[in-house]
Amino acid sequence: MKGVIKMDVHKLRVIRDVMTKNKRQFRIPVYQRNYDWKFENCEKLFKDIIECSLENKIHFIGTIVYLNYCNSSALDDCLIIDGQQRITTLVLLIKALRDIAIKQKNNTVKNDAEECLFNTNCSEINRLKLKPIKKDNTQLKLLLDDRINEINQKSNIYKNYEAFLRLINTALEKGMTLSDIWDGLLNLELVEITLEKDKDDAQLIFESINSTGVDLTPSDLIRNYLLMDLKDSEEQENLYEKYWLYIEENLNSIDSNKTNLEKYFYDFLIMKSKNYIKETDIYEIFKKYFKDNQYTKEKILIELKNFSKYYKLLIGGENPEYSQDIVKACEMFRILNHNTAYPFLMLVLDDYENKIINEEELKKILNLFGIYALRRLICGIPSSNLRRFYSTLYYKIFKKQENKQKYYKAIEAYICTLKTEDVFPNDNLFREHLQKENLYKKPSILKYLLEKIENYNSNESLNFDNLTIEHIMPQTLNKSWRDMLGNNYNEIHEKYLHTIGNLSVTGYNSKYSNESFEKKKELMNEYKTNVIRLNEFILSSKKWGKDEIEKRADNMCDIILKIYNYPVDIDKSIEFDIFIERSLGENIQNTKNLKMYGYRFLNDTYENIYYITILVDVAKTLYELDNNILQRIANNNYKYQNGTRIIFSNNSENINNPVEITEDIYMETNFNRESIEGLIEYLLKEYSIDSDMFKFIYYKEK
Repeated sequence: MKGVIKMDVHKLRVIRDVMTKNKRQFRIPVYQRNYDWKFENCEKLFKDIIECSLENKIHFIGTIVYLNYCNSSALDDCLIIDGQQRITTLVLLIKALRDIAIKQKNNTVKNDAEECLFNTNCSEINRLKLKPIKKDNTQLKLLLDDRINEINQKSNIYKNYEAFLRLINTALEKGMTLSDIWDGLLNLELVEITLEKDKDDAQLIFESINSTGVDLTPSDLIRNYLLMDLKDSEEQENLYEKYWLYIEENLNSIDSNKTNLEKYFYDFLIMKSKNYIKETDIYEIFKKYFKDNQYTKEKILIELKNFSKYYKLLIGGENPEYSQDIVKACEMFRILNHNTAYPFLMLVLDDYENKIINEEELKKILNLFGIYALRRLICGIPSSNLRRFYSTLYYKIFKKQENKQKYYKAIEAYICTLKTEDVFPNDNLFREHLQKENLYKKPSILKYLLEKIENYNSNESLNFDNLTIEHIMPQTLNKSWRDMLGNNYNEIHEKYLHTIGNLSVTGYNSKYSNESFEKKKELMNEYKTNVIRLNEFILSSKKWGKDEIEKRADNMCDIILKIYNYPVDIDKSIEFDIFIERSLGENIQNTKNLKMYGYRFLNDTYENIYYITILVDVAKTLYELDNNILQRIANNNYKYQNGTRIIFSNNSENINNPVEITEDIYMETNFNRESIEGLIEYLLKEYSIDSDMFKFIYYKEK
């Protein structure tokens, strides 16, 4: 029966009871992750083995869980559910011991090691006792066949084998023998859990193991969820090869950074759920999305594969399917660290792939949001709401399907008419902040802008890699600078030092940075860096102070505003749902002709059209923030406004129409709208949260 775990549990010696058993093959299925133990893990295991030998003590190395597929004279086929990293590492250590034993002509250790590595009296395909997933299996087979010259030396299989050779040789130099090390191995102990063939049980075991703290990422869990319970191993291999391997290679090939895969699933689920989610909830939300939408394993993998291609483009992977203009437009989101836009942009890229928009429109959209991101950043608009904003943006713009007929203009019209905190900063606001903000504290953005100014309308682009940011008016004022700036030198220095008008790039040594203005101009001419546009006004100036800095800043801002221009000719005829917010206690009659959309709470927006479920959701959110407060309210059997009805209680029988907020906390649900608002206000007050942090959201259609 699904959900019931039938298993045998035994405490065994690793070498004697597990590794030396003949005609047994530990097979690592495709849904498991690659072998990824680092040197530190190997070194710790080796130290434990040495300690076992020196002190003649038992050392417990953990648990191995596997499904026993065949228990016959042919082969004992063990499909590993948990423990593959430890087993693989032990095989590498034993292989290293065997190779050194051959050199030392120590036949006892050599024979004992080979008994752990190879099956005898069986077919060639079953000769190796460990069969990892495809990538690792290729490398391990080359290693165990002594074809060292053919191994990928960057693989963890090879690197850890080499590490064990070094560790063993170091131990031998300190006076230990191979037999001493083998004795330590003989003292290793583990718990072996053997499952029956019901793979649903295997999934349940896998999740329960993960819940106890084994280091498995959400992508590990999702991969296992999609591939583990397939009855046909050939189907497993096919789906893994055709889809999962593509997804993994797409996202991890960029910088070998597995977090790209985790970020992808996070943004994919935000895109699909149209809401903010917690990173800790990725796996559970994925399972719910899969079940609610009645996906097959192949259908969801096709979808994941398609969107992974778009994500690879956004995070900077090589992608020959897209033009250099598109690749360069995506680069700006990485420079500005504006990755919250990815869920929205993946949907746009999907429309491009499906020929709803052409390349020119796609480029305009990417450039528009690059400009939006830069203007927000320079103007200091908080980014706390951005993920919420982008999670619903596509659906708000294209809720009316006819808006896709004016795709770019619809996006432009929506984003340029926002009146909330997500407003698109206009030219006046952008110029004001460009001129006055301390851009020196944002060095990557500053250098990016200076490079754009220098190369504006230029046939040849100047490379800024070897240039550094330079203050014209220096950070430390000497007498010549104080005299030039006049009596107000302190005020001028403090106000203008780190602003764009006083900043350039240079190739000369920083030790000259406090020189006089005239000396700095000489150095600019002496060190030929080919910086022309940025320095031409400086070189033509006879002095440097407030007026010069402001004038230069004005000229620089003119160029930046041309490059990152505010849209013109916005089509105001395009229609969208108009969203209106209402505070707690505000006259409810103002919403008479509006439709409920949801609510905003603690900077996140949620779709929810029922007042009572909004109250329930708020209570659950508050419980997650601090369970003690809501627990205290329930313990006291809270009654609303001195009434007789119990609203919160630990006992559902005390409440007429109870709903469970969490285990042992129940809430009454039979209220009118005014009472619901009053209860939300009460809860916010108990949690010391300003009532302005909560808003009801309504909408009306034009």
